[in-house]
Amino acid sequence: MEVRVLGPVEVTLAGRPVSLTAAKQRALLAACALNVDRVVSTARLVDAVWGEEPPSTAEALVQTYVSALRRKIGHPDRIVTQAPGYRLALAAEHCDVHRFEALLAQGRAAAVDGNDEAAADRLRRALEQWRGPALDGLHSPYLRAYAIQLDELRLSALEERIAADLRLGRLHELVGELFQLVDAHPLREQLREHLIRTLWRVGRRADALAVFRKGREALRTELGIEPGPALQRLHREVLAADETPAPTLALSPAFRPLAGRDTEIRRLRRVLGAVPDEPVVAAISGMAGVGKTALAVAVARAVVAGYPDGMHFVQLPDRDPLHPSSLPVPGLREMLADRRALLVLDNVADEEQVRAALPPRFRGAVLVTGRRMLTGLDCHARVDLDVLPSTAAVAVLARVAGHARVRAEPEAAAEIALHCGGLPLALRAAGGWLAARRNWPLAACAARLRNGNGRLDWLAAGGLDVRTALASSFTGLGDAERQAMTRLAAAGRHEFTPGVLAGLMGLPVAVAERLADRLLDARLLDAAGGRTPGGVSYRLHGLVRLVALERAAGDRTGRPADQVIAPPRSCQVHSPLAQ
Repeated sequence: MEVRVLGPVEVTLAGRPVSLTAAKQRALLAACALNVDRVVSTARLVDAVWGEEPPSTAEALVQTYVSALRRKIGHPDRIVTQAPGYRLALAAEHCDVHRFEALLAQGRAAAVDGNDEAAADRLRRALEQWRGPALDGLHSPYLRAYAIQLDELRLSALEERIAADLRLGRLHELVGELFQLVDAHPLREQLREHLIRTLWRVGRRADALAVFRKGREALRTELGIEPGPALQRLHREVLAADETPAPTLALSPAFRPLAGRDTEIRRLRRVLGAVPDEPVVAAISGMAGVGKTALAVAVARAVVAGYPDGMHFVQLPDRDPLHPSSLPVPGLREMLADRRALLVLDNVADEEQVRAALPPRFRGAVLVTGRRMLTGLDCHARVDLDVLPSTAAVAVLARVAGHARVRAEPEAAAEIALHCGGLPLALRAAGGWLAARRNWPLAACAARLRNGNGRLDWLAAGGLDVRTALASSFTGLGDAERQAMTRLAAAGRHEFTPGVLAGLMGLPVAVAERLADRLLDARLLDAAGGRTPGGVSYRLHGLVRLVALERAAGDRTGRPADQVIAPPRSCQVHSPLAQ
């Protein structure tokens, strides 16, 4: 049995419609369906059927209508008498309004996570539940109030679906639809803003300006008001810009859902979601392999529709001390001048690289990723990524290796996540290894990772190499820092105080603490909570420890460890992989 209220009220049995010719029966069924599987009082049903002037026999008539509905449906147990009224015994998924609300919630959650593909899909499916105006043909004040709320929710879902499609670059497909929607809802500023932005991006600047003029005239005529700040700001941008927005240097890659980063995504979206009048800088930092690039891509895809000059993604090379790069891309400063664009600078080594990329008149936002925290930058938001907790780590493994396999071997999956130390790069490498061996149990991977001496050999798959990524953080270390890493690794210390390092190195505690801080800046150590008031301690990640031991002993080919470094990346502008 299906009940539909997003349009004329209908009920179907096995796909065949049931004839409900009496409007009062439809009103009663609608009131029950809106509160599916919950008791609706007889008084509320009277309001839904008759409104403010019910007959004196209304309660008795409700009983009559319920009996008639039961006969029509052929399943008396579907409408249950339950004090103080009646309950429609039906699962929510068998009522279109509740399917709509569930899909809308899923779409909004996907948009918050930056997964525009999923957001557009869920929102489109939510809108497919509609067949016309909500509760069409029913006129009681109680039901009309519901209908107005639902119709407004439908328009909001439509605007959000269009925004997701815009972020996905589906510009030409949207033009015709947006013209129809703006014509049907001339006072809806969000739809008009979407149309203006779309026309501008496809090179129809004159048409975009004409759409604004018509909207301003409609608002003045109908409501006696001017367009809102967002629409006026967009109009100024179209007027002041060239014929078309500046081209995007690179489109971000297909979205890969992130696990365990919801808080960070929401925080960055709050800062970058509204196109700023003055430059805005946000920074993501963390150790190699922790997912800085993946987070930056997710956030950039989520907010890029608000930047009329598009997104520019620049991946910087690993810094070579002998050949520093002051400008990541020739001509970048000139191209960004006076632009309201989103610039993503990936793998930044220091503050100077950011300053060198920005022209004096830049009016957009910059999202920076790098291992160091770049405390010398005036940032509006800083996110320092830690490794993932166990639940999120297993979720990352499941997305690569397969959810069914992880559900079948939860203990082995948890052990793999433990050996990966919650590092997203390691989890993806382990998942890739398993994906290439579909018939192997997860326990086989867990057994191979159990041996610390060979663990790094197994954490390499499909171009993902944990050893190479972590080894690059050792480049440029001084003798004291290299020796400290070797002694900490050999001592098997996961967490330690400056006093412990002082004992291992034969140094005063103050000197050892400064040494540990330099390793912290290099993202080879993490800060841990102090065990005593005013005290500090540090953590050494298990995989970093294994790399330190290998570098101390020489790599597997017998070359000196100091020669085992990751080759520097050339300066690239392309779709990034999560780092």
